[in-house]
Amino acid sequence: MIIKKILIVVLAWFLLSHNVLADNCQNQSSESGQKTNPGSIGKIDLKQKVDEILAEIYDANFFNVAACHQYIDQRTSVAYLTSTSEFILPAQGNQEQSLEIINNLFKIRLALHEKLREFDGAGTIGAACVNSIREANQFIRFAEEYLMEWGRFDGELDQLEKAAGSPLSFLSVEKPHKMVNEERFGNNPELKTGDVLVIRGNANVSAMIARLGDEESIFSHSAIVGEDQDNKKYIVEALIPKGLIYTPVDQWLRETRDARVAVYRFNDEAMAQKAGRAIYRYAMDKGKTAPYDFAMDESDRAMFFCSEVAQYGYWLASDGDIVLPKHRTAACKLRTSTSFFDDMGIKTEGSLFSPADIEVDPRFELVLDFRDISANRLLQARRKDAVLQSIYQWMTRESEKDRYNFYSTPKYFLLGTFAKIVRQFGVGAEIFPKHIPFNTLQTLLRYEDVAKILLKNLEEIENDRKAGSPSLSFRDLMTANEQFREADCKKYYPGLGVSTENQVYGVVQPGGYFYLPVQNKPVRDTSEFHDFFRGTCSS
Repeated sequence: MIIKKILIVVLAWFLLSHNVLADNCQNQSSESGQKTNPGSIGKIDLKQKVDEILAEIYDANFFNVAACHQYIDQRTSVAYLTSTSEFILPAQGNQEQSLEIINNLFKIRLALHEKLREFDGAGTIGAACVNSIREANQFIRFAEEYLMEWGRFDGELDQLEKAAGSPLSFLSVEKPHKMVNEERFGNNPELKTGDVLVIRGNANVSAMIARLGDEESIFSHSAIVGEDQDNKKYIVEALIPKGLIYTPVDQWLRETRDARVAVYRFNDEAMAQKAGRAIYRYAMDKGKTAPYDFAMDESDRAMFFCSEVAQYGYWLASDGDIVLPKHRTAACKLRTSTSFFDDMGIKTEGSLFSPADIEVDPRFELVLDFRDISANRLLQARRKDAVLQSIYQWMTRESEKDRYNFYSTPKYFLLGTFAKIVRQFGVGAEIFPKHIPFNTLQTLLRYEDVAKILLKNLEEIENDRKAGSPSLSFRDLMTANEQFREADCKKYYPGLGVSTENQVYGVVQPGGYFYLPVQNKPVRDTSEFHDFFRGTCSS
């Protein structure tokens, strides 16, 4: 099989349940579960199906607030459950056809947001609809990005930058790398004061942050456009190593090399300008001394995490009347099933302000979307998403006895201690701040090690593929992670079996498996990560 068809590829995301925002982790919606089976529908013309969905969203007979969740679920089920061979795609490398479908996918996202605003204005929207729109936006973005790869747009930015002799701003590139809401903001919009940017960083910790909520996100960071008394614009943001900072917009645009950047604009221009000016003044008055808030505590304005910066700007500008976001991300899965939040020192209960929450805030409109598929940035982000998705799934297995957990080892205590000591002497300032909690640092080191091991395996798999083959699908990446985990688990427990003979000579473990004593494993078969991160080999 040459390639996994695009919508099947990206809809692995929809294996996740439709969790609904709750104020606490006991108030979850029952409207979740497996995708519905639409039955056999035969050959699907991708362009035709995208055009049909775009028309249906504007038809109240098909798409309305009551049918919102079910409509999206059924349409995505068709794509997810239909066999690979039943999708008709543009010819590989056909940029014109690929761009036409990307344009209409982008229009679907704009239409969904328009309907979100309509339903919210009528006071009828529910959490199930909001979360369905979140998920729809995610899989549509992935579909657009796979089409960008399919149409072979990946080398264009590199070529343009070489021709220009300098790095290009994401505002200066063209389709499909930059998709613009032209009807509302023209062909070539500039950043305005109060605009909120949602961003996907390139580090492993970016994938960790993006996927903290019950509804996983593909964005890990946010920032706001600030303004000084002379109308000069700045990007105001909170970064882990630096805390609250402000950077001239021109400089920030030259230096940013993030995989994704989306720009959202508040519906009241005067209030947006007031918010941008307020948060710039605050950041300037703090003298860049407000550190990063690892606890994600929105009540503590002495420290900031990324989403909190825009939130505080609009709160200051409105004297507390405007609170971002309108719809928060539920954060129960990792809180109740694992010790992750405690290990990281995260204090938020039940929900959190994810950078992607701006996407479903009806007070904001999408101005433009930028994706950088040069230098494999999107490919690397997708791999890291799949790695963290796998890690979190292993940690949140349905049966508590099967779940993976991190175990204390001298290595991470010693590494954490050494890092804290040398940091006091100014080493590593570009990586983490001096005030990082010791448990948080140890947790990050553990996750970083597991992520690197899994990423190395994915890279090796892709490098072994035939030259010119498309990158692995998200589902394929997850499958590769699962296969690697099972093999590594059996190395840690080399006598894995279920026979009576093994029961005699082995050790009983959770899940009914029997293992020969760990100390008997050959050195060459030592596992990559199960000595410090493990659960049952199979659940």
